[in-house]
Amino acid sequence: AELLLGGTGTIGAADVYLADNRLNLDVFPNSSSHFSALYKTRREEVRQIEFLRLNCNEEQIGTSLAIIPELRRLKSLVLKGGHLKDEYGVCQRGLVTTLPWEFSHLQHLTHLDLSFNSFTSLPECV
Repeated sequence: AELLLGGTGTIGAADVYLADNRLNLDVFPNSSSHFSALYKTRREEVRQIEFLRLNCNEEQIGTSLAIIPELRRLKSLVLKGGHLKDEYGVCQRGLVTTLPWEFSHLQHLTHLDLSFNSFTSLPECV
């Protein structure tokens, strides 16, 4: 795993772990913010990602959803909710209710996990 540092070279808000062509951010708090910051600072590297995992219980997930269609090599995408629990220990649904139509451009995508989100119907692009 390679630690990607923010622009100053110190550990900060843009620090995430990138292992080869895999980016697993769902275990980090503010994963959507990390993903957006990484895309801004290391765009070409992020565009090479084939496997991506994000936490969908964060308000910033919409920004990440707008970036994801730029990852043309993406093969596996996990956008799961259920990372937060209520006061009774019940997993909370993610905030994703739809996907941008641009997801239809992800021609290499063979695995899509949208479990524990707030869909009422499947988007056309799925």
